[in-house]
Order: sequence, then structure tokens, then C-alpha cells
Amino acid sequence: MASVAFAQEYNASLFGDGDRFERKAHVALTDSALRRVYVAETNAGGLASFVSLRPGQYSLEITKTGFDNLRILSNTLAVWDQQRLAAQLKLSAGTTSVTVTAQPESVSTTVS
Repeated sequence: MASVAFAQEYNASLFGDGDRFERKAHVALTDSALRRVYVAETNAGGLASFVSLRPGQYSLEITKTGFDNLRILSNTLAVWDQQRLAAQLKLSAGTTSVTVTAQPESVSTTVS
């Protein structure tokens, strides 16, 4: 019988512009070996939690509209680790968006 060891938990606390917590940010934690992605959304306190993770290498990506994406490419979780990341999202410098709305031109089918 194989035994499985789990890292206890991983928490990410997010701050936006200033000292306020950022809620409703998308957080993706990826197990690098298994390529399994765990997703969460930050709560009103800016916290996203992942529990019962297996030990190993993980990458983290945090996204929210209006802010630059935050990526941490390599983080190691050991057996029984309880890690906490406090990060600050930076306001995006801006994005360019182009919306095209076109009306078809009228074509006359009568001969004059």
C-alpha cells in the first residue's frame, strides 16, 4: 500500500492599490509535477486558501481586471508546511481595447 503525504496548506493574502484587501481576484496554484491546477477566488479579506496539497513544486498566478498579473514561478511545499504569501497587486498601466461596430451598407437593387 502506498502512503501519501500532504502539505498542510497554502494561503495567499492580496492587497490592491494602497492598504486595502483585494477581493474577487482569481488565484491559480499549479502543481508543477502533476500539472494539476487548483483555483480559488479571494474573499472580502483578500485571502485565498488551498488545503491538503501534496508536497512538491508549485507555481502561483493571480489575476484581476485592472491590475497587472502576478506570477510566482517556483515555490516548494514540504510535508506539513503552512505557507502564507502576502502580495500587493499593482494597478495596470492600462490596456488598449478596440471595439468595432459596423452596420452593413445599404445596397440598392433597383435599376435607374
